[in-house]
Formats: sequence, structure tokens, C-alpha cells
Amino acid sequence: MGGAIFTLADFAFATLSNHLHLGTVAQQISINYLAEAKGNRLTARGTCKKNGRSTCVINVEVKDEAGRDIAQFVGTGFKL
Repeated sequence: MGGAIFTLADFAFATLSNHLHLGTVAQQISINYLAEAKGNRLTARGTCKKNGRSTCVINVEVKDEAGRDIAQFVGTGFKL
């Protein structure tokens, strides 16, 4: 399940970072798994913490359908 959670968080990161600047690529990423997911649905929400000239930092929270924190993802994007 960890790979699916990572993929969901990475997709949220890619969507938000490329919305901010088309052509952004991942420079550094990390994920912390906080709890086992319960239920059938996961939600990922990305928040831009820094949108600089050449990089951006995005936090992604992954929650299960009960609203419990499942994973915390942090990504740094490099703007091409």
C-alpha cells in the first residue's frame, strides 16, 4: 500500500507544482507514513509553502476517508 500512497502524494505534488510553473520537475522528495489507511478512499491535498524564482516547496497531506492522517509528503520542485 505504501507505493500507492506515495504515487498519490507524488501526483498531487506534480499537479500543483506544474500549475504554479509548467515544466517543474522534482528535485527532492520525502514521505513519512503516519498510520495504516482504513476504508476505500484516500485524499491528497497539496499546499505550496514557497514559490521562489527557481524552486518551489510543496507539502502534501494524505488522509483516509475518516480524515485520519496517513502520510506527510514534502517535495521541492525545480522550475525548468
